[in-house]
Amino acid sequence: MIKKMWPWVVLLAVTFSWGSVSANDGLDIFFEGESGGYHITLSVQPEVIAVGEVHFSITVAESDSMLPVTDAEIVLLAIDQNKEPTYQVRALNTPNDPVHYMSNIKFESSGDWILRIKIDGRLGDTGLDVPLLIKQPALMPASEGTILFFGILVVLLTGSLYLWRSSRNSLKSRNF
Repeated sequence: MIKKMWPWVVLLAVTFSWGSVSANDGLDIFFEGESGGYHITLSVQPEVIAVGEVHFSITVAESDSMLPVTDAEIVLLAIDQNKEPTYQVRALNTPNDPVHYMSNIKFESSGDWILRIKIDGRLGDTGLDVPLLIKQPALMPASEGTILFFGILVVLLTGSLYLWRSSRNSLKSRNF
């Protein structure tokens, strides 16, 4: 019977593991566009961009041939809602993964931002602006969570100690 079930298990696993279009390491494509002869794909993590650290993955290819560009210099410039350049960081690729340029930016305020992608490569210099909506995180790290954690821990430890002592006393009274 087990031998007859394994094809169904494999079929269910394949069916439920089918995903959406992913760019790099499972990141969904956030923005795709063309500028200055380059085809640019931007992926972000987390999917819902909120205050805190955001991981960017940029893929650059030639628009004509779609051949990847592996020797470009890419700079990300985050412009806040007051049109002030706030964060600037360089996106880097690695010898193990020359196609994907990676970078992180830590956003400290919510609002409408612009991510300016500047590319300097063999096809020339170009730039592209991508609008970002930075949201407030669902939960802000605070001391209340720590207090709640230790409160629950004390309750669990006290309950465990009570059960241990009452079972020990019950066994003592039964044996004598």
